[in-house]
Amino acid sequence: MKTFFQNLVESVRNTDFYDRLAKEGKFSRALEHFALFVLLVSIVASIAPIVRYGQMLSDTEKIGMARSTVLDTYPDELELRIADGIASSNVEEPYLVPFPEFWDMQVVGDMRALALIQTEEPLSIDAFREYGVPVVIGQTEIGFMEEDGGIRVRSFDEFSDAGEIIINESVIAGLLDTAIPILRPIAWGLLLSLPFLLFGSLFVGYLLYLLFGALLVLVVANIRGASYGYAQAYRASLYLVAIPMLYGVITSVWFFPEYRIPFLVSILLVVMAAGLIRKPKTEGEVKTDAANEGTLSVSGAKELEAKDASSSEQ
Repeated sequence: MKTFFQNLVESVRNTDFYDRLAKEGKFSRALEHFALFVLLVSIVASIAPIVRYGQMLSDTEKIGMARSTVLDTYPDELELRIADGIASSNVEEPYLVPFPEFWDMQVVGDMRALALIQTEEPLSIDAFREYGVPVVIGQTEIGFMEEDGGIRVRSFDEFSDAGEIIINESVIAGLLDTAIPILRPIAWGLLLSLPFLLFGSLFVGYLLYLLFGALLVLVVANIRGASYGYAQAYRASLYLVAIPMLYGVITSVWFFPEYRIPFLVSILLVVMAAGLIRKPKTEGEVKTDAANEGTLSVSGAKELEAKDASSSEQ
């Protein structure tokens, strides 16, 4: 583990590290370093979500409030029935289901209501725009507006094998009371496995990303005078990607997504490569550097001896 942290520090500050890596580096060692780094990031990044959502799952009062919020969202008087592929309701139509009060209206945008119930006639595509809703329930079909503006339609015939389906507030309350005891331990299991899920996502995702990122490193390295091949560039990328990955995790949906800038991960990778990869020193330059270091050491020793002699005389 000590070697891992030494390599991590060297990989973000020392140009000689990449000189050695290009000459004698092994892909297996680079991959092992990358895997350990991703694991460490995954564990640290998972702490905040586990604590936050763990507190929610442990708080019976908050779960009860969530149940009440769902029931408050459903209109008290509304009852829907689906039988033999045909829907009907007990309210005067067209009926608009309002948005929940706690919803962010900026997310809602131009929509005026959550859903339109119009079971007395076939589903109309124009109803989505006329009433400003993302969901329309027609006589035999239900339609959903997708993000790109398209409409996805499902037929109620798909549920004909289930017999008559009744949806009202008491039915939803019963479903919640049945589902919560089942979903709660499942949610705990998913939450506690979050570090491993995040590790798998980051590990595979960045290995695939670096198939492209290594090309950027390859170009930068050769511009800087280093004769890199693609394999060398990919191996170097497994170290260079540390800071870009940290930026990607910090600006993920769980932390600070408002600071995410498109393509900045790739830009940081290029900057790291440009700052740390250079033309390897020739054998003569290495000997000269060693000689200079030796000369400096000798002169330093002489200065120290002179100071000692001066002190003795005094």
